[in-house]
Amino acid sequence: MPEGIGRGEAAAVTSSIGGSGALRTDKQIGDQMKINTDGAFSQLSGDGGWGFVIRDEAGEVLKAGAGRIPYVSDAFHAEVIACLGQVVIETDSVMLKQALLSNDYRLAASGGLIYELKHIISTSFIFTSIVYAPRSCNQVAHALAAKGCKCAPDNPVLWDGTPDGVEDLVASDLAEPLS
Repeated sequence: MPEGIGRGEAAAVTSSIGGSGALRTDKQIGDQMKINTDGAFSQLSGDGGWGFVIRDEAGEVLKAGAGRIPYVSDAFHAEVIACLGQVVIETDSVMLKQALLSNDYRLAASGGLIYELKHIISTSFIFTSIVYAPRSCNQVAHALAAKGCKCAPDNPVLWDGTPDGVEDLVASDLAEPLS
């Protein structure tokens, strides 16, 4: 459980679409970096949070961050904002992946943000891959997004290296499967 979030509060903080499946994140090849993002949403407050972690080719954490998003309409809205400005983009939201790879969400409440994100991605990176990863492979970004819900407004937190409180999640991502 993320630091600063009580058991009752964690139940109220959700992400849009979770999943089950693989138990660890894929390691990268060569000089490629991987960015995991996640958004969280609290129905109680109407606020959200974002979290990201940037890993090198060995899976080691280079940078991480979390912050609060005031006035979020739903979990998908938080997922879209979490991905903004973040180049393998790995998300645990099938809906976000679909929105970024199609025009299906252009009339959605978050359609303008999705358009902006697609524009930023297309003009900022030579190669971008949008990948779905089940929640079990996105636990670090999810924990940071939950922390972001508890940040003071307009006061994001950034870390060089692994943030306190998520070391076990990072270690479990890097662990090789037993079978």
